[in-house]
Amino acid sequence: MENNETSRWTFENKWYLLEAEEAFCNGSFVDAKFYYEKAVASAKTHKFVHEEALACELAAYFYLEIGETNKAVEYCLLAHEKYQEWGAIGKCTSLFKFFDSIMNRCVDSSPADSLAIVNDVQSELARLSEDSIRNAEVRKRRVDEDDHSFGGPEPVQAGSSPDEVVKTLD
Repeated sequence: MENNETSRWTFENKWYLLEAEEAFCNGSFVDAKFYYEKAVASAKTHKFVHEEALACELAAYFYLEIGETNKAVEYCLLAHEKYQEWGAIGKCTSLFKFFDSIMNRCVDSSPADSLAIVNDVQSELARLSEDSIRNAEVRKRRVDEDDHSFGGPEPVQAGSSPDEVVKTLD
């Protein structure tokens, strides 16, 4: 792979995301939508899960800001899914706070729309929360099983002296 191809592979989604953010800041919402879509698609194509999550999250903030709540919820859920896939459970938790802000803004829209969005978000939150907890438990179990089946030395305790570490390794 040539340097140009490598650079494009690595940086294309970042460039699109910067273009989207600049367009958003400049009030060019049509351009911003285009570049957010491109950023998400590029990150997905190049298998940068964490950057796909970031692009989705920023797109969600953008759509919320311009009043397209359904699109904001869609991107927020996708961001949560991608952060979870990447293993960023803390980030997934912080997105729940974002959902709250979406629901608060829904109160200002028509009652029927608000109720439908709130119900959808609450259902999705419950599902995602259960998935996050279940995935965290599975990962912890795997780590615990790997530690016990490895047969290596006991873990070194925090605050151990260098001599104690060497004895443990012997």
